[in-house]
Amino acid sequence: MEQILQAVDISFNPSASQDLKRQALDFLTQVKESEDGWQICLGLFVESPAPSEIARVYALEIVNGAILRYYRSGGDPAPLHLIKETLFKYTQSSYGPRASNFDNAAIQNKLTQTMTYLFMTMYGESWTTFFDDILQLTSSSTDTTTGKPKRDNLIGVVLYLRIVASIHEEVADILLARGPNDSSRNTLLKDQIRERDIGKLVTSWHEILVEWKGKNDDIVEMTLKVIGRWVSWISISLVLTPDFVNSLWELLTISSKVKDATLEAMAEIVVKKMSSSDKIELIEFMKVVDMISGLLAQDPSLQPKNQAFNVELAERVAKLANNVGSELVRGIDLKKSNEQMIFRVMQLIQQLMPSFFFLFSNEYDEVSSALFPFTTDFLAFYKQYRKETNSLPTELSILLPQILNAVITKMQFDESSNWGDESEQSEEAEFLETRRKLKNLQDLVGVIDVQLLIETLFTIVNNAFDKVSQGGQGAIGWRELDLAMYELHVFGDLAFQNGILFIKSEAGLVPNGHAAVCLVGMVIKMMNSDVTSYPHPSIQLQYMENIVRYVNVFEVHKELIPRALESFVQGCHSSHVRVRARAWYLFQRFVKIVRTHIGQVAETVIRAVSDLLEVKADLSEEDDMSSDDGKKSDTTFDNQLNLFEAVGSLSSTSSIPPEKQVEFARDIIAPLFLDIQKTLPAAQNGDARSVLQIHHDIMALGTLARGFSDWAPGTKSGPPPSPLISEEFERVAEAVLVSLENLSNQLLIRDAARFSFSRMIGVLGPKILPLLPRWIDGLLGKSSSKEEIQMFLRLLEQVIHGFKTEIFDILNSLFTPLLEVLFTALAQPTEGTDDEISLGELRRELLNFFQVILNNDLGGVFVSEINLATFDRITQAIEHFAKENKDPKTQQGSFSLMSRMCISPQINFHGIADLIQRFSATCWAVPTSPGFNTKDAQAKIVLGEIGGVQKAIYQKAGGDFITFLRTIYFPSVGAPPEMAENYLGALQRMSEKEFKGYFRDFASGKAAR
Repeated sequence: MEQILQAVDISFNPSASQDLKRQALDFLTQVKESEDGWQICLGLFVESPAPSEIARVYALEIVNGAILRYYRSGGDPAPLHLIKETLFKYTQSSYGPRASNFDNAAIQNKLTQTMTYLFMTMYGESWTTFFDDILQLTSSSTDTTTGKPKRDNLIGVVLYLRIVASIHEEVADILLARGPNDSSRNTLLKDQIRERDIGKLVTSWHEILVEWKGKNDDIVEMTLKVIGRWVSWISISLVLTPDFVNSLWELLTISSKVKDATLEAMAEIVVKKMSSSDKIELIEFMKVVDMISGLLAQDPSLQPKNQAFNVELAERVAKLANNVGSELVRGIDLKKSNEQMIFRVMQLIQQLMPSFFFLFSNEYDEVSSALFPFTTDFLAFYKQYRKETNSLPTELSILLPQILNAVITKMQFDESSNWGDESEQSEEAEFLETRRKLKNLQDLVGVIDVQLLIETLFTIVNNAFDKVSQGGQGAIGWRELDLAMYELHVFGDLAFQNGILFIKSEAGLVPNGHAAVCLVGMVIKMMNSDVTSYPHPSIQLQYMENIVRYVNVFEVHKELIPRALESFVQGCHSSHVRVRARAWYLFQRFVKIVRTHIGQVAETVIRAVSDLLEVKADLSEEDDMSSDDGKKSDTTFDNQLNLFEAVGSLSSTSSIPPEKQVEFARDIIAPLFLDIQKTLPAAQNGDARSVLQIHHDIMALGTLARGFSDWAPGTKSGPPPSPLISEEFERVAEAVLVSLENLSNQLLIRDAARFSFSRMIGVLGPKILPLLPRWIDGLLGKSSSKEEIQMFLRLLEQVIHGFKTEIFDILNSLFTPLLEVLFTALAQPTEGTDDEISLGELRRELLNFFQVILNNDLGGVFVSEINLATFDRITQAIEHFAKENKDPKTQQGSFSLMSRMCISPQINFHGIADLIQRFSATCWAVPTSPGFNTKDAQAKIVLGEIGGVQKAIYQKAGGDFITFLRTIYFPSVGAPPEMAENYLGALQRMSEKEFKGYFRDFASGKAAR
């Protein structure tokens, strides 16, 4: 025993050496695993004087292990009886009526756990008096009137309540996952408790409440929590006596702790599973609706304006009201219930609704949110009632608009809200989440009565705009106006029918339905009011959000566009960082869509925002600028890029002559060119700010290019840019390439150059092709990662697809040098899982690159005179990838590419024998290789692709391939002639799709052989 005490002390001693701790822990582990270690620990726990708390907790842990071993696997019951007798004797002396030395909370918790394990193991057969024995601890005297024991022994009552609470958690808590065996045992235990002891247990809880009410709130709270948990699986009639219900009313007048526990117990009682009729009787018997209304009317701590208001208590009341309401409306079946039952439910709902509205309107979202489930259930009930009866009683019909108004009112920001304050971001996020849930409730009302919702929102929004127009900004608070702007924003869900706001008519485009008419009217009213100059940042932001959301209105009502642009210019210059950054993005979105309708006002707008186009790299918050991929991120600049794209869109509108467009472009480009020229020497010397500055300049140039032209070759995205613009951006491309060539060792510069390259494809058109060798040299150098190479290949694939009729000569000349870079990257050793993943992705991208070349009829580059020497390396790489059983996606791509190469008219192999030798052998090698599982789902896809290769070789080689298989391959592997002929017949007569399925079965041994 002394060794155990020493080992425990050492293991928890922070000053002990690690070696000594390790020895102590090893010793304690041996004690735990030994057959008799629990006996020593049992004695240690009950020893007097008591050892340290840590030692006693450890001792009980070892005892618990012994009990659980018997519980799970059985064995000699003698040790259990010894543990039971020893511990029960200890509890009698330490927790009985004459106890003087009390255990602390930690020991009580551990002892409770041990007694619970003993109950689970022994109650069924060998300790059937468990509850009688434990109840003895709760009494130190007898009631002289009744002769019954009083539950007046405080420490005994505490241990008893701890044990029964723990028993519920072990055998009945539905939140804990259990195996089938444990579930069966728990079911048996619950049945035995109900049969033997539940009556005395419930009586004891009532007696404890009577004894300790007004004396000890902690005991009352513990008892109510026990009742609330156990009531879910015992007979409710045992618990709900008239005296108990009266006690609940009395308990609601005591401390907040007791009130909370009482309300929680009542909420659990209300949701106990039972028939609908029994549930109605339960709610009526408890008078819980009257209890809620009385509490709300009389308790000062539930009055929102009272200084004593207790939000946690109000939330408890709301949860109880929610449970009552949901149980009433969910339990009623309108098709099967009789009129009397429906009448009783309706009556209870009417009585509950004043409390519902009182709580729902509470300024604390925690309180109102507790009622959201009932609100959802009630609206579903309301909808079903109207559907089943085709009518609604007045008392029910008036509730729908009241609920809608309550929901909408609750969508307002609180009076104390300080929108946009960084210190309140979490509170604002929580409110927006609540508003989202309220919007869902609002939508449910719309499902029931869409006209009610349309008219209500239309009135709210128009009234707000009227206040602004007629009374000025001081006539309406920001919270009310913010709500109106939000409701206007979500009104589109009602107005866009099948995604269409306007439809064609003889009179032109007209709104598509009543809701669309209302929406268009509200948007026009917003634009004609003075909302845009309202000083609150939330209003300014929502104003711009609504303009972009309803940009279709501006395409029809073009007269509103100048006013919208003016608002965006104001927003782009806002002093509020959040508004300004969002305004830059929204401005770009709006301009891009309406660019063809802007007209001559474009120049004015460009001049108005030109002061915002100064690029300035900021390293002041370097620690906060790292993104997930390790690259620097400047949030302000990222947002500023939207301005460059917007200005590009404005500058290239069709109403502006090309010469003027070039002038605008030069005004923006010139400062960026000058900045690059000035900053480049410092960047070459490794100055971090200078490198970031050039990165920003290059990104701005590329984004400007995208604004000037979103045209892409081979698409219907608009006409190509004018030659004058293309020539101007040739200068931009040159500046970017010079920067890249001088700073190609900098990842930031390579990223920016690749970004700009992708965005200049449209504006340069075919003029970008002669520059490809320089782009490749700069972007695919020794410092480039596999991810960079992969991203560039994707860009190159776009260029190939877009310029397939012009690119052959350029692609032909750079093909071999490009492959040298790719093969070098693929040959690099991998370090770790991430590197393995990157390698697999690069392999698949290379295969896709080859597929793009073939799909665009450019396969001649593979076997052209200058690239022919590389062709063998290409086919070897494909064959190597095809054998990577650990990477089935790459295998699929490899065999798919083989099929495509076989049938390409532009690729001439060195005779049919060469073709067969290269690919056919691989087709047979893979399915028979170690590690290839023909039953795996991914492997089956690979087998289908292999079948496709076989079919493609036959399509290319014809009879020569059949002869090869019949006379050379099948005999070499000892294939039976009948099987070989079956295979060759299928190869010749089946379609490609059919043969893919056949080959899967053939390789898996399922096909007829």
